[in-house]
Amino acid sequence: MSTRDALDTKVLISIPNPAEAAAIVQALTDAGIQSTSDGNGIVGFQVEAPAMIRVLVHEEDYVRARQILEESRDDAEAINWDQVDIGVPEEE
Repeated sequence: MSTRDALDTKVLISIPNPAEAAAIVQALTDAGIQSTSDGNGIVGFQVEAPAMIRVLVHEEDYVRARQILEESRDDAEAINWDQVDIGVPEEE
């Protein structure tokens, strides 16, 4: 998003995990919604509270982005990790 676009953005979610923020941004991109995250530069610097990363979307896309976020969370919860073959662990 450009600086001009930042004027009409809305926070979709604030989370402490940069990998989760990146996954959300990618899911939104895959759905055709432009988004970005901020706060990544301060994640490693913690004084009292963890830094929060905000995922931002255009105001006009907010409702659809919330739906996509909820759907992706539902999909993640539906995975039965007991049935996922992750291979044989490597010896250290």
